[in-house]
Amino acid sequence: MGNDVSIPHVKNDSLVVVQDAHHALFEYDVLSLIFYVFDLEDKENRRTCARSARVCRAWTEPASRALWSRTRWKLQDLCTVLLKHTIPAGSRGLKHTQVKAGHLRHDHVQRESLLRCAARVRQLCISQRLQPARLDVQLLRRVLSISNGTTFLPALLSLSWVEGPRTEGLLLRLIPPSVQELELIFDWETSPKQVHRLLTGLSHPALSLRSVRIYAWKPEQFSLDPLLNLTSIQELSLEGSIVLGPEELCKVLSSLALVSIEVTVRDFKTRDKVINGGSLKELHCAGTCADITALVKSLLAPSLKTADLKLDIVDAHFDRTGQRHLCQTLLKFSPSLRSLQLDYRKVYTNSELASASHLPPIPLVSDVLKPLFGRLYLESFTLCSELRVLLTDDQIMQVAQGWPMLRSLSLMNHPCQPANIATPAALVYLAKHCPNLRFLRIQLSAREFVPPSPESSLELRALQHPLRTLRQVNGYDACRTSWRMAEFLDDLFPYLAVEACEEVSTNVIVEGGCSWGMMWGALRAMKTARYAEKEPRDYDSPGATE
Repeated sequence: MGNDVSIPHVKNDSLVVVQDAHHALFEYDVLSLIFYVFDLEDKENRRTCARSARVCRAWTEPASRALWSRTRWKLQDLCTVLLKHTIPAGSRGLKHTQVKAGHLRHDHVQRESLLRCAARVRQLCISQRLQPARLDVQLLRRVLSISNGTTFLPALLSLSWVEGPRTEGLLLRLIPPSVQELELIFDWETSPKQVHRLLTGLSHPALSLRSVRIYAWKPEQFSLDPLLNLTSIQELSLEGSIVLGPEELCKVLSSLALVSIEVTVRDFKTRDKVINGGSLKELHCAGTCADITALVKSLLAPSLKTADLKLDIVDAHFDRTGQRHLCQTLLKFSPSLRSLQLDYRKVYTNSELASASHLPPIPLVSDVLKPLFGRLYLESFTLCSELRVLLTDDQIMQVAQGWPMLRSLSLMNHPCQPANIATPAALVYLAKHCPNLRFLRIQLSAREFVPPSPESSLELRALQHPLRTLRQVNGYDACRTSWRMAEFLDDLFPYLAVEACEEVSTNVIVEGGCSWGMMWGALRAMKTARYAEKEPRDYDSPGATE
């Protein structure tokens, strides 16, 4: 480079092209794997993937497929990748959005590039909770104008949108008939009339709409009747300040053939009429224990597989009798119910009670959940509680014996004293009584862990338990020796995927011993060493993580 080099004259027909690139770089399956590992949440990776699509013909299709089918795009990111970054002369001080709009207006090549590539987009996220900036809306209007006022995303399957005064009228022009999932957030300033017009207008362009999530900041914003005209909806989620009473819920379930609904309910306590849930398979419901119990009692849903109940505990008063009655009512779904999630949330009407931490831990398992053991055939159970719950080894053993078919168990409890939570012995109970368990999230106290005897270790290894993911959620816990704990877990759960287990762990030194992050590191080293020695143990996963 930089020197004059004389090249002898060679006839054109004698030139031979030498291909030094490895043949794998032209194999479609190999290229698909390469582009699939890109972290497309990272802007630089997205740009690299987009540029790779222009390298050669062999790379265009696999790179484009990875880029457009996997990314949840924001409009600004989409334009950043597609449009050139050249700043026109005299444009110093202009916002980037104005520059992009100028390119679209004057550059025919970029317009065609945007429309061609946008036709491959499957998911688009316009904003998150807040209205787009004014200049971003101008850019969106410009893009719509160059596509003759209709959508430039004809293959879009999923769309996240914030409706506000700034974006009024745009969604109905943007959304194509192909959209199946719509997340719709009503800005604080959005008027009820605008919401009504939008929901009414959606019945025409969104013919394939299957899943709808609506979030409203104010209850008066939401309008139920026009939503019921979207008869293709199968999954409906109403969040934020949207609350439904008995008659409104009945209207929704009778008008739409839903398989899943997420809703907050009220005023169900006096309900005595049957609510026909049709083919409902998933119920995600929030409210007081009395309201949810009344709903469950009146709901007719023979195909219900999932019950996700968020229970408001008012002023830290946990009504054991009422909670036990709710569990007994759930038994009506025993032929079909396979997944149960209970989320106990604190709600205070008296601020003086907000600091009530002196309440003793609730014996939830041995008291409230007891009627369900052996009578519900659960494969998944999740407990989240802002109240302190007693979850000792004995409590965990009752869960394991009561629901032996569990494949997923998640116990997220308010932090308790070590005396009120489980020890590693609970893991042995779960391994012996739940042979299908694949995912476990639990709070443990391992400070007093005593390694099992060699004979016991052989018995544990003989179980060949298929657990893949174990997440310890007690960040302040420690074990005396990371290596002994790693050996114990390796014997008990030989198929653990360490990477999935250590997502919530750290490697810091914890007072009184080694952190769980250090223990996972020891387990990884142990597995790596054994793999290198080719010890005869099957490492293939018998199941997937959650």
